Amino acid sequence: MALKKNENQVTIDTVYGPFTLNRPSLFTQLEKHKIAAKSVGGVTNLDAMGELFALWMAEVTAYAMTNEQLKSGKEERPKGWPEDFSWEIAYDPEFLPALVKKFNEWQASFRKPETTDANKEGRTGGSEEPGVLAEAKTGVVTD
Repeated sequence: MALKKNENQVTIDTVYGPFTLNRPSLFTQLEKHKIAAKSVGGVTNLDAMGELFALWMAEVTAYAMTNEQLKSGKEERPKGWPEDFSWEIAYDPEFLPALVKKFNEWQASFRKPETTDANKEGRTGGSEEPGVLAEAKTGVVTD
């Protein structure tokens, strides 16, 4: 799967064609959960895999929609889906986890790294006080 990205959306090539997914706002994340709940239609005895697939399908659906589509509440084809795609033709069992993984990797690329060379040695932000980071994470002070 190839990535084409900018700060607000990423296009991921799949066996079904390119999916363009938007970086989700809090509103979009809420809509994702509403779509997932609606997709299972009140079924309460789904196994863990069923719940996971419902959530993944809702993510791909919500993140491919524009805010206008989400706000309308109408069931319509997400603008970011490949032209001929629908869930009814998705038979490749690796497609959905791979798509979600690529999207999550793109999302993670916006996060700051947890450590720098300075704090790998037990210092934070260039501080000369040894052991500060190690103590905060492990409760053990290093010299």
